[in-house]
Amino acid sequence: WFLPRYRDEFTSPLSMATPLELLAHGCGYVATIGFFLQYVPQVHLNYKRQTCAGFSSLAILIKLIGAAFMFINFILSERPPLSVILYALTNVCQYSVLIVQFILYNRKWVYASYFIIIPIAIFTSMTFPETMSFTNSIKPATQIFSHIALLAECVRVKSTKGVSLMSMHFNCLGGVSGIIMCAILSLKLSTTLLYVNSFGQAATVYLLWAWYDRKKPKKL
Repeated sequence: WFLPRYRDEFTSPLSMATPLELLAHGCGYVATIGFFLQYVPQVHLNYKRQTCAGFSSLAILIKLIGAAFMFINFILSERPPLSVILYALTNVCQYSVLIVQFILYNRKWVYASYFIIIPIAIFTSMTFPETMSFTNSIKPATQIFSHIALLAECVRVKSTKGVSLMSMHFNCLGGVSGIIMCAILSLKLSTTLLYVNSFGQAATVYLLWAWYDRKKPKKL
């Protein structure tokens, strides 16, 4: 019942779309690719160090709450661009992988309880669809508060070495591409803010990297 709604996105002739619409959908998929790859460098960094030190588990928990509600709400609501659906799905998958790393490297099974968020989101939106107008606002809020938690961890350890800068590069790419897509297609403000926030997240980590970890030139 889900994929047939998007059949025309793949079968419609390109001549039916305006150049701006083609640009918008292209930017949407660039954003999706950026977000899909976003946490691959972070997962690799954690694996290489065999630790999640300097990376906030609280940030991932908060992010998972927003991603779970966004994904199920998009599935149940009117058709958004498929790229936005894929963005939400990749978020849920990536955060789940990072939670597994916290379990393995910190050896604390309490992190497994984070996964209860996913069935709670599904149950809430399917049983009480009237709550979707409220839960749709959860994602932008969780993106902000989760990043505050990450920044707080960086400030606490006085370093961004636990955060992959390559992950932030992908985040920045996804944010800018998504903003262009939303502007052209006139998508909802709540959707646009997701991409604005992604750009802002990358920018603030860059600032902390410049403050704590950028190699300063040696004095003569």
